[in-house]
Amino acid sequence: MPDRATLLEWTPFRAAPGVSDTHLLAAADRLTREFLAPLPGYVRRFLLRQDDGSYVDCIAWRSAEDHAVAMETAMTHPAAQDFFACLEDPEAAGAAMRHFTIAADWT
Repeated sequence: MPDRATLLEWTPFRAAPGVSDTHLLAAADRLTREFLAPLPGYVRRFLLRQDDGSYVDCIAWRSAEDHAVAMETAMTHPAAQDFFACLEDPEAAGAAMRHFTIAADWT
């Protein structure tokens, strides 16, 4: 297994109507602490906010296999379900998800 991230998951989305930034960030924090961080292969996460109020969720994984394990269990984890409930259209967000190979990392 590589020691560093090799895969970046990039998912654009909008918060559901009535979901405040505070609520969304709390749900994202819980998802990170309770679901992502304990997973083998999770490296780090960035939640980016654009000027139009939309977001991009970026999660770095050690490998595509580690990402696949997370995807298999995400839909049934309570913290993930709470985060997905904050999204305007979770299915559209899932369809918009992209995966990038990290070509270089200067951290």
